[in-house]
Amino acid sequence: MEYRVKDLFQLESFGNAKIVSGEKGINNEIKGITIIEAPDIANWITGGEVLLTSLFALESFTDEQLSEFIKQISDKEVSALVIKTGRFIDEIPAPMISTSEELNLPIIQIPKDTAYADILYPVMENLSNEELTRLKFFKETHDHFIALSLSNQGVERIIFLLEKIIGNPILLCDKNYFGMFSTNRLLRQFTILQQIEHTPAIYTKYPYFKQKVKFELADSATEQLVIPIEVKPNIKMNLIICEIDKQVELLDYIAIENAVTSLSIELVKQFSVMEVEKRFENDLIEDILNGKRLSVSNIYQRANLLGLNLTGPYVAVLFQYDKIPFNADKISIADEFSIQDGYYKLLYETVRESIDNAVIQSRSDRIIALLNIEGDRSTPPQDEIKSKIIKIQEQIKKQNPELTIKAGIGNTAKDIIDISRSFKEANDALHFGQLIDSNSNVFSYTDLGVFRVLCQYDNPLDLEEFIPNTLRNLQSHKQSVRNDLFITLRVYLKNNLSVTKTSQELFVHYKTVIYRIDRIKEITGIDFNNSEEIFSAQLGLKIITLIENSKQNNLLN
Repeated sequence: MEYRVKDLFQLESFGNAKIVSGEKGINNEIKGITIIEAPDIANWITGGEVLLTSLFALESFTDEQLSEFIKQISDKEVSALVIKTGRFIDEIPAPMISTSEELNLPIIQIPKDTAYADILYPVMENLSNEELTRLKFFKETHDHFIALSLSNQGVERIIFLLEKIIGNPILLCDKNYFGMFSTNRLLRQFTILQQIEHTPAIYTKYPYFKQKVKFELADSATEQLVIPIEVKPNIKMNLIICEIDKQVELLDYIAIENAVTSLSIELVKQFSVMEVEKRFENDLIEDILNGKRLSVSNIYQRANLLGLNLTGPYVAVLFQYDKIPFNADKISIADEFSIQDGYYKLLYETVRESIDNAVIQSRSDRIIALLNIEGDRSTPPQDEIKSKIIKIQEQIKKQNPELTIKAGIGNTAKDIIDISRSFKEANDALHFGQLIDSNSNVFSYTDLGVFRVLCQYDNPLDLEEFIPNTLRNLQSHKQSVRNDLFITLRVYLKNNLSVTKTSQELFVHYKTVIYRIDRIKEITGIDFNNSEEIFSAQLGLKIITLIENSKQNNLLN
């Protein structure tokens, strides 16, 4: 621990000493001690010293000069001024007292019979012991952290050890402050209120700054100490110490410096290994998703080398953002890409944390998850998956209310060779589901029903030939009339030809619905007593909706 002004009163020679002014500086750290031999002592000190004086060197100073002297040594961050009275002065001048009180610079009065040597030697001995303590602490922490790195204990062990040493929770983030790992999960989400320049009181190898933040799960603002770590030229991380339990002290900085060195080593190793593994994993997953013709033994062999368990049935799920909000007037294209990248990292991590037994792959504009669905279940796998997706959507909304997640779910693939089919179905569910029902966010291939047949057509315009002539007659009518009749027909068919339910859903009079149905019969010739004609009309309406939504979403060439 640092040697401070208050510790001087533990010395035997300070038995009759008393603080005259500046008591708020009692916790100032002492880094040295010297005697004032000349009035320009402020030019020769470096800061942190205790100054001993009888004021003999300042006896010719006016009140104004004495006040200015206190200001000069305060600017040099002197720890305390110890004045011996009864020899050259009987009382400490009032200007010195008032100025020191204002600047929180302690002035301590000692009697004339106190020898300077009785103060100098014990203080220097304590400072020497303190220096040895710091060197010993540095070696111990250095050895602990390096041992963790060399034994491949991982980032988590390093961070937990640092928390144990400094007594504050630790957070490791990427450059966008997305929490990668923390010793307290409640502190992972926060809003930055202010960033402050910070220079520690000791020599450090790494840059530091502080920031004031507001945690989502806490009411008050808190300061964080942030140390940027450059893992690779294009990969940067932030080590964050949350000053919740106490402020970071001198020995804490020594521990932090050693921890950052070990983290840098460990992160470089991990990122290098991850890059190689991810490349091989991506190649394997791409081969599986694209249905590349490979032997099952070849796929399992490659999966085992990567530690992937690809046995058992799987369901493919695709995630993507509906629209990512950008303010085109305020940010550049490069910033847009950076923001989008951050949002997809958020989605990737949220999916990874929310779904067990899944192989997850990130693409530029979507996240692909292959869910292992082995085991007994009381509900169909698609229903369980929908529940998980809804929870993921809720978590993303908490991060940013403007973000909306869309997801497509394929059917179950019984084995690894069948995964490519499930992936295509998930893609079709996401693509066509949005066209059929733009208000929904989760689409299952199973729920598409007869529209699974329509998924075989890459261009929805190719489906126009399947629109029955009855509806073509309605399409040729005036737009104002046509729109009302199309809406009425859709609701009427959805409600199993119930005029009452149709009028209630459309908020129109019962007789208005009857009139519109009669007009539809007159224009289209649909026989609502013929089940085949009703089915044909339902299918035609879905195709029309599909084509209209495709045009609105600019999905057609």
